[in-house]
Amino acid sequence: MRVSIYAGLVISPISFPDELKVLIFPLNRKTNRPLGGNFPMIEHHTLEWVRNQYPLNKEDARGLSFGERINVFTGYLVAEFRANVVFPEGTIMERLD
Repeated sequence: MRVSIYAGLVISPISFPDELKVLIFPLNRKTNRPLGGNFPMIEHHTLEWVRNQYPLNKEDARGLSFGERINVFTGYLVAEFRANVVFPEGTIMERLD
């Protein structure tokens, strides 16, 4: 299901640079604090895909290459989720399909 959601987006390397897990953390809009849980994007992505979607500096890319997770975005984003996903209470989201 396609959803617009207010969240933080974190990249976690699996096999750098060809396979990166993208995790979405629903956030409280007023405080930007996590509401609980994280939701991986269905597909893994490459470093090139991440760079085309989000600003990524050399320091971030270096951190990923050393196996570190990095936060690349906070705000409204659109992503695909499994049909049966249940978001935490307070999540700001809208189903788009």
